[in-house]
Amino acid sequence: MDSTDLSELLLHSTIRIECTNNQTWSLGTGFFFAFSCDTSNKSIPVIVTNKHVIDGATDGKLIFSLCDEEKKYIPGKTFTYHISDFEEAWIPHPDKNVDLCVLPLSRFYDNLKPEDGHIYAMYLTEDHLLSKHDWDDVSHIEEVTIVGYPDGVWDTQNHLPLVRRGITASSIHYDFDGQPEFIVDAAIFPGSSGSPIYLYNSGIFPARDGILRGNRLRLLGINRAVKVHFLAGEVYDPDNPNTNSKRIELKVPNGLGIAIHARKLLDFKAVFGI
Repeated sequence: MDSTDLSELLLHSTIRIECTNNQTWSLGTGFFFAFSCDTSNKSIPVIVTNKHVIDGATDGKLIFSLCDEEKKYIPGKTFTYHISDFEEAWIPHPDKNVDLCVLPLSRFYDNLKPEDGHIYAMYLTEDHLLSKHDWDDVSHIEEVTIVGYPDGVWDTQNHLPLVRRGITASSIHYDFDGQPEFIVDAAIFPGSSGSPIYLYNSGIFPARDGILRGNRLRLLGINRAVKVHFLAGEVYDPDNPNTNSKRIELKVPNGLGIAIHARKLLDFKAVFGI
């Protein structure tokens, strides 16, 4: 896969998820992943996101991109698929403390038939996870690429997500605070929940013990939250000192995202019996 294909995979591996809960609207990021079956050449395609994205959702929308008969992407063409009892359609991670869930797509295949094109989705696979060999080349501080819909912003005309860059703020080689997580220094906002976090390099790039050349794409983790900084103060009218001031407290994202190690995806294989 050349560098152009890799960048296309980055853009088309995600899907916008919109949820409704008692008239409250929210959104998150999902991405396409295919689990391999050990005893056959078949795979189990799913959408991955955080459990909190779909928590309590009574109705959900999956907004797919489309392609033509030759599997060429059609910019701006979309297919919106509605699912009732949205939360119930997802399978939670077997560990209640891991904020991940998956939506098996096989149960919806018969209905995913848009009139004006075909579903266009690029799947990550287990080959995109870090292998034992990869770990030798991964530094403790790596540049990361994050794809999704931060603050709900996206390219509405071409139906494409946004791509952001950052670095690993904690070493990917260790579990942060004893949890299967690591920290990234990047601009993370609501809507980024469920965003895949990639190790993506093209050309010449530094490695743990030197310089590598070529293309590299690995799924490092899945964003689940952003750490916040608390601000407190008082608001008053400077032109009228006799008015009472009001105390306010704010939560401001501090640019540190919390990511779940991608290896936790493999725990779903036991759920599927593979």
